[in-house]
Amino acid sequence: MKTTSNKLSFVFLLSFVIASSYGHGADGLGFKAVSAGGSFSASHSLFLRHDGEVWAAGSNLTGAVGDGTGYARPAPTLIMTDVASISAGPLHSLFLKKDSSVWAVGWVGFGALGDGHTGECARITPVRIMTGTMAVSAGSGHSLFLKKDGTVWGSGYNGHGELGDGSKTDRSLPVQIMADVVAISAGGGFSLFLKKDGSVWASGNNKYGQLGDGSKTERTLPVRVMTDVVAISAGGNHSLFLKSDGTVWASGRNIYGALGNGTTADRVLPALIMTDVAAISAGVEFSLFVKTDETAWGTGMNRFGQLGTGTKLEPTTPVQIMENVKGVSAGENFSLFLTNDGAVFGVGQNRSGQLGVEGQKFFTPVEMSFCGRTRSEVEAEKQAWDETMRNDRSSLIVQILTDPPRTHE
Repeated sequence: MKTTSNKLSFVFLLSFVIASSYGHGADGLGFKAVSAGGSFSASHSLFLRHDGEVWAAGSNLTGAVGDGTGYARPAPTLIMTDVASISAGPLHSLFLKKDSSVWAVGWVGFGALGDGHTGECARITPVRIMTGTMAVSAGSGHSLFLKKDGTVWGSGYNGHGELGDGSKTDRSLPVQIMADVVAISAGGGFSLFLKKDGSVWASGNNKYGQLGDGSKTERTLPVRVMTDVVAISAGGNHSLFLKSDGTVWASGRNIYGALGNGTTADRVLPALIMTDVAAISAGVEFSLFVKTDETAWGTGMNRFGQLGTGTKLEPTTPVQIMENVKGVSAGENFSLFLTNDGAVFGVGQNRSGQLGVEGQKFFTPVEMSFCGRTRSEVEAEKQAWDETMRNDRSSLIVQILTDPPRTHE
């Protein structure tokens, strides 16, 4: 993988974390959250169960699966325990443990892990980054951390000002960005921040108007976008905003209809998309929504079947996908769904095994293969796969970093 000083050479994939209710899983405990991460050729997924266990599937090219091997995982494998929240980025993953500590794994690059290191290397085992944290978000080469005191910190690539610290200097250790924040979302070279008063602020790349501030001007300091917002989601090049009245608004790149407003014209100011919405997820060139009636909807790019409609048609307004859904996670070319009974479904591209099932591509949602299986069955499949990979580490494309993390604390 080649990188330059002024831009990232990899394709961004948004990760978005969502919650589900009770249900079934490998041993009946069900899933609490999922996160879709990775690039076109290196996608992976994270699954968080109610008991705090994190499972992962898919590509491990840069160690982002975090199982300490660098082996691809076509079937989900257990990564760590006592976890409260997860976020899968393009080439790295973040884990927030129940003790409020943050752990990171994967591509080091410009400092996205926040461990004080940079370079063409990767960690294959999670390391602790910071404590006192309540939320994490992994973006396209940068990471955001929301601490319990309401301050936001960021590390990694900053060529567009996505870290919001007033500069374009990359940071290998987290730097403070702003205060009084309750939610964060790291996107494709830009960041969104939701403050306690319901106002949304944004910084970074604004080529398509994704910041929603009425311009296409890059921002190195957060600018105020809109008010009365309760949830945010930063995609590859567009943003979604969920207001307190249940309406969804969107801005940014719209060439495939990701904004869902019936056009393919970019928007520099947020446009009204739909009403009666409970959850949102902005992916790369497409968007997913959960309505208050627990139906899932999608709009935008669909060439890999990521909308789950059974076709490759690319709608410019939201279309219904499935029912009985509590949450959605839009990736670059695949989607994850959580149902009311705690089951996990996936659809779209599966070339890296990120859906946890056999097959290259799916156009309608399929249930993850580890749902309903015993843990011993899952572990047996993992061991069989490892046996075939034992003498082949070709899937790990970078040098492994084993140096201990440096810390800002």
